[in-house]
Amino acid sequence: MMFNCKNISYILRKASKILQNVSGSVENAQSDARILLENVLNISSSQLILSSIENKQLNHKQIKKYEKYILRRLKNEPVAYIIGYVKFMGLEFKVNNHVLIPRYETEILVEEALKLDNNKSSILDLCTGSGCIAISLAKLSNVKTIIASDISYKAIAIAKQNASLNSVLNRITFIVSDLFTTIEEHEFDMIVSNPPYITQSEYNIVKYNLKYEPKNALVASDNGLLFYKYIAKYSKYYLNSNSFILVELNSNNVKYIKEIFLAQNAYKNIEIINDYAKLPRILKAQKKG
Repeated sequence: MMFNCKNISYILRKASKILQNVSGSVENAQSDARILLENVLNISSSQLILSSIENKQLNHKQIKKYEKYILRRLKNEPVAYIIGYVKFMGLEFKVNNHVLIPRYETEILVEEALKLDNNKSSILDLCTGSGCIAISLAKLSNVKTIIASDISYKAIAIAKQNASLNSVLNRITFIVSDLFTTIEEHEFDMIVSNPPYITQSEYNIVKYNLKYEPKNALVASDNGLLFYKYIAKYSKYYLNSNSFILVELNSNNVKYIKEIFLAQNAYKNIEIINDYAKLPRILKAQKKG
């Protein structure tokens, strides 16, 4: 048995210590241990703190379930996959190993899209994955038409579940498509995308941490530039004049990605937006009129 005491405070401290190496830091280990225990007990953070102060104890069944969670985390399985959901833009999204786990950096893309929301009646979300971008925009904006596409049938199935979970299923059309392949002719007011952009060499370095996530949603050929080249080339045929495209970036390839959009001679006001860590994260461009 991993825990020889049922006290919540003791179990949290020991779990945090056990997870320090896999979580990368004391703070991450404590956060992982806390989130996993909250899920086991089905309580909030504040309730967990109160339970700890009151020296409450776990029963045998709860301890066994928590031990299984900790063992899974020790194998580098992401917390989001263990508990089955993640928070994004204040909303809850189901996730499994058929979709990428939404990252907080991607919230910047949604925030920038919302800033451009005025008079936008149609949006296309390419490589939608869990649907976090399209669903957040449906939930937080008044856009009339939102189309979300992904090459993976299994990803689209999860995205539909998330749209239903967040009460916007009737506001989004989900399409299985390899980028624009099965997207009908349409002039969108905005295109957004978080495409695969990790290079194979980058993946080889970090693959142990990412091995649970779908590789085809992470890695792109042509030194990570394949999807940017395709999106830059074809988006101009699907955008209204003066409409915008926003794509998440590989911060290591920003120079080349910007050059790809410039080379099309179809976009103006190309801007690189930094994330919270001051790394270049979003490319925003406007189709020429």
